[in-house]
Amino acid sequence: MAHIRRYFHNIIVDLDEEALKNSRAIIGFNYCEQIYKLEKELRETHSNDENYYDIRF
Repeated sequence: MAHIRRYFHNIIVDLDEEALKNSRAIIGFNYCEQIYKLEKELRETHSNDENYYDIRF
């Protein structure tokens, strides 16, 4: 996941503001960010659960 996010980031950094609005790379980057946020919330909420990985998947 980090590799994909990094590729999107490398594309986004070089875009101007107008191109950024129409870029599919920003959609992919935001999708990765949402997944990271969900995983962080799961880790914080269920880190002590034995079935953490079952909940995660």
